[in-house]
Amino acid sequence: MKLRSLLPLAALLAATLTASAAALDDAKALVAAGKLDEAITKLETALRAGGADKPGLMVELARTQVAHGRLISAQQTVDRYLRESPNDAQKNAMALLNARLREAGGNLADAISLYRTLAEQTPAVPERADALADCVRASSLLNNASMVERCLAEFTESFPQDPRARELLLRLYRQRAGQNDHRGAAESAHRFKAAFPQD
Repeated sequence: MKLRSLLPLAALLAATLTASAAALDDAKALVAAGKLDEAITKLETALRAGGADKPGLMVELARTQVAHGRLISAQQTVDRYLRESPNDAQKNAMALLNARLREAGGNLADAISLYRTLAEQTPAVPERADALADCVRASSLLNNASMVERCLAEFTESFPQDPRARELLLRLYRQRAGQNDHRGAAESAHRFKAAFPQD
């Protein structure tokens, strides 16, 4: 008797999973075609319907809203995602998007705090390099020289092969030289020459 009563529930769950996946695929195709309004509508409709892939739908919705310039809506979607799906596999990517949206909204102190939270996670997360590079930018805008220095040093030590390392090492050198930190500037110059001997 119990098995028979569970069959409709299982069928409903399977249909919801299929519908969520189809909505996500359709929305991605619409984004690729440049039809952002339609993609947002499709994703919002799929979210209202619910389903197991709700976090995935929210991630795609937030990214599409950002691409369309709807930053306030994207911030609301990110906040909802972080509240409802704190343990989802994409939580760090959404935390990085959250920090970038805070920065875009002019809330630099919050953005820096969120960037640092990502950068300091142990074990290190894949978003760490982006969080550190973004923290350099936000700290510069806030004229927080010590935070710029800290993030530059961490980035260039942790990610010497990253394409941004060259520019950030030069910036670290200039920052230290500008602060009359001759020892730090010399160390940065040595690291730059070791990493980029062709320059």
